[in-house]
Amino acid sequence: MISPATIEAGEEVVITGTGLDDVTSIVFPGNIEAKTFYKVGLFQLSVIAPSGFTAGNIILKNKEGKEVTSTVGIQVANPTVTNSFPAELKWNEILTIKGVDLSTVETVVFPGNIEVKAVNFFRKSAEELKIVVPNTVKDNGEVTLKTVGGKTLTTSGSITFIQENGEGPFGSGGDESSTDPITEATVMISNFNGGDNSQSTWGGVFAFGTPDVELDGTPCMIGTSVSGWTWSWAANWGTLPSLDNPNNYVFKMDIYITNPVPGVTGGMCFRGWDNSISLGELFAKSTEGKWITMSFPLNADNAINGTGDWGLYFDGSGDLTGIYIDNFRFDPKE
Repeated sequence: MISPATIEAGEEVVITGTGLDDVTSIVFPGNIEAKTFYKVGLFQLSVIAPSGFTAGNIILKNKEGKEVTSTVGIQVANPTVTNSFPAELKWNEILTIKGVDLSTVETVVFPGNIEVKAVNFFRKSAEELKIVVPNTVKDNGEVTLKTVGGKTLTTSGSITFIQENGEGPFGSGGDESSTDPITEATVMISNFNGGDNSQSTWGGVFAFGTPDVELDGTPCMIGTSVSGWTWSWAANWGTLPSLDNPNNYVFKMDIYITNPVPGVTGGMCFRGWDNSISLGELFAKSTEGKWITMSFPLNADNAINGTGDWGLYFDGSGDLTGIYIDNFRFDPKE
């Protein structure tokens, strides 16, 4: 099996089969040999598609010169934009791009050479991209898409970008928030800005980066997807701030939700399972275009000071793109 079946030069291709330990060469159609490949599993190889390949079957060779041809051929991606665009867009509104083979797009460039990387897209699939208009776009014009293989596509028609915070689905983003202040009394667990275990992620449920809907200009957790029970952000090492009097504190997080996902329940474990709290279905409702602070009671009189697993965990399935979390912290009760 080959995945994905439609690819572009520079993309990673995963080949699944048996006897792959003996493979010494991978040749793409057009007689183009791949320069980079490595084993990623007992029955899988990962290879970077080389430039200049054509549609057809991949050939695997071993050190003895024997060849095996894939039973399924690959197709060359041809990214195409099919929809029209609005004449005007405001900062923080969504630009939706529909088309074919759009999964190969890695950067969208707004007028003024304002780049948005794929990791910060609100949604990315082969048929659709959704990108928030950055609040740094000060020029008008066309939008350019850049693919993994170096192709560029320019949208037809000039867009006028309104240089003010819009009233669209994301309101005014991080400029207008309903978050609780971080004070001298705050005990910060992690602001995800890097260092130590602040950007440790298990299960691939979240990535880290600074989105266009930023809260404070620093990285936060950016949702990907969840399938079943898994840790999301966790550690059994490092230092968790201690609370001798948790009855006087609450656990807080800042959160921004554009794509509600009901049915996914969460919890936070503090120094062992006996000291964990339920977060409920915290993604079930939109935050209406604002960052907000969610607050949860701690286990009264159960000191947070020992050792053991700790972190954020989820149970359920869903697409978490469009969900952002920042500033895990303890704050004194009001």
